[in-house]
Amino acid sequence: VGAYASGPLIKDRLFVYVDVEQNRQDGNSIRYYTNSSAAQLNQAWSDYLYKTPRWTAKIDWNINDNNTIELTGVSDKTTYNASYYPYNYSADTHANNKTGGLYTKDGGDLYIGKYTGYVTDDLTITALYGTQKINHVSTPWNYNPACPYVSSNTQSQVPGLNYTSCQSYTGTVLIPGAHDKTYGGRFDIEYHIGDHDIRLGYDRQTAESLTGSSYPGGYGWIYGYQANPNQPIDAGHGVVGTPAEAGGYGTQGYYVYRYYSTQNAYVKTIQEAQYLEDRWQLTDRWLLSIGLRNEQFTNYNGDNKPYARQRHQLAPRLGVSWDVFGDSTLKVFANAGRYHLAMPNNVAVRAASGSLITSQYFTYTGVDPVTGAPTGLNPVRVDLNNQYVCPNSGGAVSTNIECGTAPDPRTVAAKGLKSHFQDEYILGAQYQLTPEYVFGAKGTVRKLRSAIDDTCTPALGGACFLFNPGKANSFLEEQDDGTFVERHYSNAELGFPHLKRKYVALDLFLEHPFADKWYGKIDYTYSHNYGNTEGQLASDLDTGAGGQTDVSVTQDWDLPQLMVGANGSLPNDRRHQFRAFGYYQMSKEWRFGGTAMIMSGRPLSCTSFWPDPKAPVYNGSYYHYCGLPIPGSTGYVYTPRGTSGNTPWTHRYDLNVAYSPNWLDNKLTFQVDVFNVLNRQTPLYYNMRYASNRSTVNPLYRRVLNYTDPRTVRFTMRYDF
Repeated sequence: VGAYASGPLIKDRLFVYVDVEQNRQDGNSIRYYTNSSAAQLNQAWSDYLYKTPRWTAKIDWNINDNNTIELTGVSDKTTYNASYYPYNYSADTHANNKTGGLYTKDGGDLYIGKYTGYVTDDLTITALYGTQKINHVSTPWNYNPACPYVSSNTQSQVPGLNYTSCQSYTGTVLIPGAHDKTYGGRFDIEYHIGDHDIRLGYDRQTAESLTGSSYPGGYGWIYGYQANPNQPIDAGHGVVGTPAEAGGYGTQGYYVYRYYSTQNAYVKTIQEAQYLEDRWQLTDRWLLSIGLRNEQFTNYNGDNKPYARQRHQLAPRLGVSWDVFGDSTLKVFANAGRYHLAMPNNVAVRAASGSLITSQYFTYTGVDPVTGAPTGLNPVRVDLNNQYVCPNSGGAVSTNIECGTAPDPRTVAAKGLKSHFQDEYILGAQYQLTPEYVFGAKGTVRKLRSAIDDTCTPALGGACFLFNPGKANSFLEEQDDGTFVERHYSNAELGFPHLKRKYVALDLFLEHPFADKWYGKIDYTYSHNYGNTEGQLASDLDTGAGGQTDVSVTQDWDLPQLMVGANGSLPNDRRHQFRAFGYYQMSKEWRFGGTAMIMSGRPLSCTSFWPDPKAPVYNGSYYHYCGLPIPGSTGYVYTPRGTSGNTPWTHRYDLNVAYSPNWLDNKLTFQVDVFNVLNRQTPLYYNMRYASNRSTVNPLYRRVLNYTDPRTVRFTMRYDF
């Protein structure tokens, strides 16, 4: 539901625009898989409600012919309220007694002020300032901060034991007052002289975040199982003991670990840039655009100390447009440019501000019937001299050495760290075949030149740093006496391949501009996205929650073994995409339209455990092998990224009809949109982790994670006045 109004408050001087809307969505869903624990199935059915109120307001004040002021405000906030109930998979029914729930509220307000001064006919100056604050609220229903989180499934549960929990909430808990605040401004000068339109300016933006989360109750008990109880749980990270030797139910392969995942920091990023651009009209047919942007980024940790700086980052831009015949029937254009990205604030929360992410392993002899915590704990033997064992922790291990102590900011990032940037090249043309039809073609090439990620490669002797993957890096290493020594490592010494991510695409379209009562456009895109890294995210780690979202600190470059077989078609690669849009204006009252989108599938991988159980690697199903790494097994094979098939093609067809009655001068419009008319629900992605541990197949391997949206109908009524 929405409404808007606009018009002059003072003729030719003061104008206002206001838009208000409210979106509401309710429904239900099943939150967990069939093999989930009893505690999870006790909250598996969800009745949810989304509410999204939005408003936009803008005031334009023409002070006089040479000076204007624009004030803009935008508000966008989403509340989510869910109630959880027990669900029975076999009967496909749910109970009506509420056992859990969650309330969240995310969003905020944005305010912008802009001044424009027309000093002369050829000289214009603009100044802009804006601020935005986004709050994050998460309130679990009936949350008990004294009860730890408990996780188990049918595979990891000892038969006959009751794995319950006194904790009604199964997600992570945000810290109170969590928010993101951004503020900044820019100043621009535009000067027209002869055939040149010259622009130069400066902008600065500061992003601050109070962010962090932890498990309910401060930590979690994660139950596990391995088919071979005489195999070390994670020898590479110092857990050299086996479940069997620790006794209890460990003799049958059952174990548990106490898991901490706690982050809390107030962090900041400052971005600055200066730019110069010249749009040069060489002739009536040729336009040349030349630009240069110089950018600076600074990232601060939770103590407000800088831990990463990038300076003098030059980003050239070049564009050319050619009107071949001088009548706009054939235009050829080309662009080349470099584009930088700053590291976001979340990097500082884990890499620079003392996060605590540890696992401590035990076997057990029972489960508390009230809390679900293990009883009769026996610690699994740990090599206390292993670099991944946190000091004075009683044997807790941290694969990224996040033991709760903030590192010295000088030892967080490589010396001379370069920012994330890519180069882009475009060549295209647009040709008017006839007065009724326009054809266009565009080729695009993008190449990632530099990235930022974290690494804990063994070459660094147990330390973890932010670095530029795929090239040589220098690090400040702290010595036993507290001094620092700078050491240079070649890429070969670090053990990594060269950075690679390329995107190539060819776009073709045929368009019929609106004439003779109809409009239509057909698009086709052939593209290929390939390499050994997606960039700042890792979507192929998705097991149902969206993949790894720690921007710029993915697991890709943590260890050299993770990059073995990583080169291939990337997860968002779709070779073919067909799109069609159009509508028919039968009369002033009736309009009929539709869209079609057909896309080829995404590449799939199969990942499992690393072949060597004693190697200092992550003890998880993250490596490009398929099968179980059991000695002598013929079903365990090397499977490079993207070589395990593809998801199905997706087909979506939408229809709409609009009616604007003449009896209201066509100002009132009723419209019906039907999305996914054929109600095709096609799998979009699958769980690609083959193994739960080194001797057990993951029961969720190749389980569908999500489908295309089902058929939906939208009714709209709009009145223009």
